[in-house]
Amino acid sequence: MTEILGMMSSLRQLRRETHIDLRHLEQEQENFHIQYNQYEEINRALNSLQGREGQQGAEAKVLLLQNQNAEMQQNLKMKVAAIEEARRAYWQKQLTNFQRLQALLEVVESELAMYKREQQLAGNGTPITRSLDQFQTCKLKVAFQRQRNYASGANIVPHFIWFEGLAESTWEMRQQITAFQRLSESSRFRFNDQVIQVDSLAAEVTKFLSTLITKAFVIENQPPQVVKTGTKFTASVRLLVGGKLNIHMISPQVTASIVSEAQARQLYQRDNSQTSRIDTCGEILNNKGTMEYHPSGRQLTASFRCMQLRKIKRTEKKGNECVVMDKKFALLFQTSFKIAGDVPVEVWALSLPVVVIVHGIQEPNAWATVSWDNAFAEAGRAPFDVPDHAPWPRVAEMLNAKFMSACGRSLTEDNLWFLAAKAFRSHAPQDYNGLSLTWSQFCKEPLKDRGFTFWEWFYQILKLTQGDLCFLWNTGLILGFIGREQTREVLRRCRPGTFLLRFSDSELGGISISTITSSPGTSKEKGYRFLEDAVTPTPCSRGSRGPLASASGSGRTTPRRYDDALYPVDYMEILRDLTGDMEESQDLDVNANNLPNGINITGARG
Repeated sequence: MTEILGMMSSLRQLRRETHIDLRHLEQEQENFHIQYNQYEEINRALNSLQGREGQQGAEAKVLLLQNQNAEMQQNLKMKVAAIEEARRAYWQKQLTNFQRLQALLEVVESELAMYKREQQLAGNGTPITRSLDQFQTCKLKVAFQRQRNYASGANIVPHFIWFEGLAESTWEMRQQITAFQRLSESSRFRFNDQVIQVDSLAAEVTKFLSTLITKAFVIENQPPQVVKTGTKFTASVRLLVGGKLNIHMISPQVTASIVSEAQARQLYQRDNSQTSRIDTCGEILNNKGTMEYHPSGRQLTASFRCMQLRKIKRTEKKGNECVVMDKKFALLFQTSFKIAGDVPVEVWALSLPVVVIVHGIQEPNAWATVSWDNAFAEAGRAPFDVPDHAPWPRVAEMLNAKFMSACGRSLTEDNLWFLAAKAFRSHAPQDYNGLSLTWSQFCKEPLKDRGFTFWEWFYQILKLTQGDLCFLWNTGLILGFIGREQTREVLRRCRPGTFLLRFSDSELGGISISTITSSPGTSKEKGYRFLEDAVTPTPCSRGSRGPLASASGSGRTTPRRYDDALYPVDYMEILRDLTGDMEESQDLDVNANNLPNGINITGARG
């Protein structure tokens, strides 16, 4: 850590030193040329006198000039040696400078990779803690610092490691090397410093600058990861070098296209100069945007506000729905421009994986593909490789993040245990944290005795809760993830009239209202009247936390973790929100097909 911070703090000083050293070399070379001219004048005079031997005073002048010539030769040799030494020292500083620039780019790039990873996890609902501004205009912490808060004082990395600062430093270094090249070419003397490979370093610095700008080209707002053909969507890209290098004066035009997984792989196997020749696999309307500069935030961005995927080319045969929904695409954003009119740069950025659908019925399977990829993609992968199995704790983390983001309250340990048992098709109590869930168990294989998969069941519950039951879920009035047998055990210890809400095991997107009766009668009319009595507000149901059917009786006998779900705040309003106002003649033998929001009512006898 100390070594890296020291390297960062010395980079600016090195730049200043190389600037001063270059001016000094220019002065020394000018002095050398002056002395060399004097040396040549002495030689010409000496040759002229030697041609007039025998003239009075000629021998004395020749001797004087010979002494001056010898002295001048000695001075010039010393001057050449000093200049060569200064040139080598200067060159070594530039090499060190370049190495530290490369190291700093690695630090910034590692931080940016973590931001991009957060962007991907945000697709599953995890909040983003980093901001792109920190990579451009804010002081950036070292990648090795794990704490979230910035350090203070000397522990803050100086501002010159921003993308803007890196670009500015690299451009200045390139100018210094170019000036050094001109200085060498203008010299009348060929210095003996073959170790100085000016052309080679100049090419490397130019390539580094191009790489830097390419890495600074990022997708600020990702396109939706499930894209339906014919539906409008948005995205935006940003160049993190902002107003540096006068790029904002060019106003580059960015083009968006859609590529397949195979075409995305080609991008990582080709040079940047060849990205424009990558084939695409679809047609996007309104796919061009001009980068605009916003001086207040020094942001150079291009926004795509009304894109629409008109058509997509697939290699899969029609009819194989599962294979189609497994296939991932990506949006490719690319542009090209010249820096200072002579350095061509072609930059591109690839979006997070996208699944293309043509009908809403394909959405659940598409989100299965996207959610799995977002959660388990590994750094540095080839597009879009992802493991076919994952440890259950990470799967649980993904499911919890999605539920928390969509519905506002996280899943409990009991909820996650229930989900694990369902996903692994197991009813025997066990520790699932040591197991791995396969992709097939997640979304391919139907649940036991059911015509749907684990993901389809979970996804419809998520949509139901997000759309209609958020209040009940967030206030703890839905127990939700509990099986039929466990429901019976819970209600058996409760007073008659107590009911709970749980997610249906047999109906996709259904919720069951389970209640305990005081009579083993099975008539619908009797069951209905009792349920109506059970949800009629009693004095203890408003402003207090008491038993559901009556304020009197014995104390609670239910487990503490079920209290909220068994003792709601206003039961009549809640049930009416779920089912609508019930009339005397209404039939309670209902299922998810004839109740609003897919709700059914079941009885648990005690």
